[in-house]
Amino acid sequence: MTPNFALSLTFEGIRLLHRVQDGWHMVGEVALDVDDLGAALAQLRAQALTIEPGGLRTKLLIPNEQIKYLALDSTRVEMDDVLAALDGATPYAVADLAVDFTKGGGRTYVAAVARETLDEAASFATEHNFEPVCFAAVPEAFTFVGEAFFGALDGFDVQRDEDPVVVIGVADLGAVKPDPAPDAIAEPEEVAAPEPEKVAAPDPAPDATPDAAADTAPPTKPAPDIAPSDPSDMFEELTLAASAPDDTADIDLADETPAPAG
Repeated sequence: MTPNFALSLTFEGIRLLHRVQDGWHMVGEVALDVDDLGAALAQLRAQALTIEPGGLRTKLLIPNEQIKYLALDSTRVEMDDVLAALDGATPYAVADLAVDFTKGGGRTYVAAVARETLDEAASFATEHNFEPVCFAAVPEAFTFVGEAFFGALDGFDVQRDEDPVVVIGVADLGAVKPDPAPDAIAEPEEVAAPEPEKVAAPDPAPDATPDAAADTAPPTKPAPDIAPSDPSDMFEELTLAASAPDDTADIDLADETPAPAG
């Protein structure tokens, strides 16, 4: 399974992204201090369904503030070595962490997050019907190689992406909405057609008929403006660093940690 959407939480708000051929498009975002968060998220999901009527399969982007990144100065590293390096590096027992690691440039890069953070993210997304299927993160430069992947939710077989999420544009929500233009065009014809006959009918002043017709003939009714507003003005520059629940905010970040002695 390949996720078709990604849900990112940031300190600025909640962002929904849609997968496209060469990256991801911004569908929309909701500020955390909006008056009715539930209603705003429901609208965001409705927008997603106009793009993918078949449903959402959502990758949850975990906040970098909730992830411990380490770098070990060797590529001759296995999971046991990674777990040993993480022991004591976070407030959590190693068994309570979800861990991913990659190798490159003579080093091993490690990313770890508390499983309870994943549970909270999944609960939030499920509550608002975003259909979460897996967990990932967008690491800062030089802290990891590729996308940090923390696994799939139970019951889903998800193929991880090699590259992290990159936003390359804004979703064109207008392109997928029904176009009412034909109805709008037909409407002036129905209204305008009988009017000239009504004006020409009176006998008392035949010489004034042309002027009367000009004065009384209804103007052509313009088609209603149905073009949706372009959200690109609101999202010119995007930063995919996520925010997170407060209960794990005491995890300190470290871009690089020396390899354990020996």
